[in-house]
Amino acid sequence: MAKIVFFCRVERRLLRTVEFYKQDLDALTALGHDVHIATKLSDIPFRFDYLFVWWWTHAAIPVFLSRLFNRKVIITGTFNFKHPEGFGGVDYFRRPKWQRILISYAVKNANLNIFVNEIERELCKEYFNLVTDEYCPHVINDDYLMGPANKRELSIFNVAWCTKANLKRKGVPDLIRALGILKERGVTVKTYLAGHEGD
Repeated sequence: MAKIVFFCRVERRLLRTVEFYKQDLDALTALGHDVHIATKLSDIPFRFDYLFVWWWTHAAIPVFLSRLFNRKVIITGTFNFKHPEGFGGVDYFRRPKWQRILISYAVKNANLNIFVNEIERELCKEYFNLVTDEYCPHVINDDYLMGPANKRELSIFNVAWCTKANLKRKGVPDLIRALGILKERGVTVKTYLAGHEGD
């Protein structure tokens, strides 16, 4: 059994209400590890075996500490490497130079970078010359699906933080337009939109 520090710079309550954090915490615990939660740098204990970090944007100091104590560090999250033209939000190349330096240090010095998007994994692998990359997409627990598998309707389940910029970046307006086209053609798709409220 390993002592794993789960480091994520968010409000502690979100670690149990946001599914992708919760799934990782549950998986690490189910594997029998001693999981210590840290939501700020001062929460990181002196002794640990692995440091599991959510988000490269907050990983540079944890990576440095792991290297200092000769411990393994794993980073995961959505990298936001390069957004297509016209998309809102901040990608790696739109960040200030000092942030890009810190993110680059973290991704290059982590023992493992787990990407939730295959395209971002490939782009980062080439750009940062990575050999420490894996792909593991976000998934939805069966509890979220409606009805038995053999009786399910054609449906889409979309999760996005509901701010105008994020919904645009996640393609939700395009999804809604596409559903309208399908409806005109006689195809009904039951659609579930989920996510934290925003603007």
